[in-house]
Amino acid sequence: LLESTLDAAGSPVRAVSMRSADARSLVLYVVNPSNGSLALAVRVSGGTLDASIPVLLSVLSSKDPSAFNTPSQPDNIAPIAATVLASPEGALLSLPAYSFVVAVATIATAAAAAAYVGATAE
Repeated sequence: LLESTLDAAGSPVRAVSMRSADARSLVLYVVNPSNGSLALAVRVSGGTLDASIPVLLSVLSSKDPSAFNTPSQPDNIAPIAATVLASPEGALLSLPAYSFVVAVATIATAAAAAAYVGATAE
């Protein structure tokens, strides 16, 4: 795990970050338990991201926090793949209400060691 700091006081967002096993990617796991969308600014410290490669997102969310999958409806809640552009310093992620997001960004310099995040309402 890498050190992660949430800059937004009182934000419901929870996040944890780590480098991939090959140390080429920064992986950020984020939960937005609130009923509103949030913008999450991710800033990298101690290195840079490769801005030529989009950040890969896997988003799991539902408008109904009580929703679930069943054998007859196994895809009621299914991950959605998306991408966002990165800058060397970080990226801006959009977190839907009631969501779990996995973001994978490519590290440009091996020293990239931590993601600092701050969330604001969209």
